[in-house]
Amino acid sequence: MFFRKHLACVFLLVTSSLLNAAFKSSSLEQTDRRFLNLVLTNQAAALNKIDTENDAAIQHMKDLDIEKKAPIEQCELFREFVQKQESVCPVILLGECTKEDFWDCRLSRTYQPFYRNCFEENVVTALLGKLTAIDTRQIEYVGFGVGGCFQDFVIVAKTLAQKPNAPLSIHLIDRNFTPYVKWRDELNSGRCIDRDYFSDFIAQKPRLLGYGRKEWADENISDTQLEQRLFGECTRIEVQALQFIGFLKKMFPQSHLQLYLHESSESYLDYINRHQMTPADLITAADIQDEMSLLRRSMRDYLLLCEKTLQQNPLSLNFLLDKHPEDEKAEACLTKICLEEKPGCKKFNTGNDPAFTIPLYWSNLPINPSWLKCIIL
Repeated sequence: MFFRKHLACVFLLVTSSLLNAAFKSSSLEQTDRRFLNLVLTNQAAALNKIDTENDAAIQHMKDLDIEKKAPIEQCELFREFVQKQESVCPVILLGECTKEDFWDCRLSRTYQPFYRNCFEENVVTALLGKLTAIDTRQIEYVGFGVGGCFQDFVIVAKTLAQKPNAPLSIHLIDRNFTPYVKWRDELNSGRCIDRDYFSDFIAQKPRLLGYGRKEWADENISDTQLEQRLFGECTRIEVQALQFIGFLKKMFPQSHLQLYLHESSESYLDYINRHQMTPADLITAADIQDEMSLLRRSMRDYLLLCEKTLQQNPLSLNFLLDKHPEDEKAEACLTKICLEEKPGCKKFNTGNDPAFTIPLYWSNLPINPSWLKCIIL
């Protein structure tokens, strides 16, 4: 009798544990589904949720006095907390610019969501066209000046929602990725975000700190500050990228996705040439003429990326969401770069920059919020 009662208790405990795990799994799946629905239908709301949870995470880190801990311990605590928060918001580290100094950015979703929606509709339509036309290899998507990566995340998610088995190779370019890309290059581990490299970084700590001292030789910072900067920045960048690709693969398991990070156009072009990868089929950028972008000469780098890509892949497409330079009725426009002069195109003035070897032309379509629907280029 005792044995049967004991078995019954064990059975109840195991059943309870399994039901609890199933409930948690179901609850997490519902959270992911709800968030994906926001990304597809109400991007401003999805971005607001990310920002809210991100602010809460920052406050939690402050409450833990994380800055008083050793750099590697800081990173471990950060990673643990972010992993927990993913049950509430699966891509808590993504983001997008909404402000220019003290006022709203004209191209932000909070100011006028139609501009971004129109941009996305054009890009997704073009990307689906590439996926239909080319079925012998992965389609190469390149996002330039990606910042918090949310814009590219939305574009890829909207594409996968219409073609869940899409084979996409995603390359994201941003100067903020510099320390992480340099680290990966130093480790000779490629640039594909295919796993967590944090343990590799710790194992190679002396070598990587040596790299950091050379990189910031002109700055008077201590070894602790250097370690804090390197490990902190690289941890944030890697976890952000893992969230980006991890959530998309989870929600679209039939897809074939690869994600790469690069710090500049030249770095990206050199990388794909060395690894004999296909040049971009589609290039995107949004709002790359703010103050910081101007200091980084982002427009020059974007034009160079388009020029070199079009020379290697004449069928490549590019889309830039930009502030309209002339039309007072439309604050935004979609700009396309080409190598041939066509009706309505204007010639770019690239000055005496030796990096540009042929003339570049541009055309743009004003985006007017009064339109009932977006015009597809």
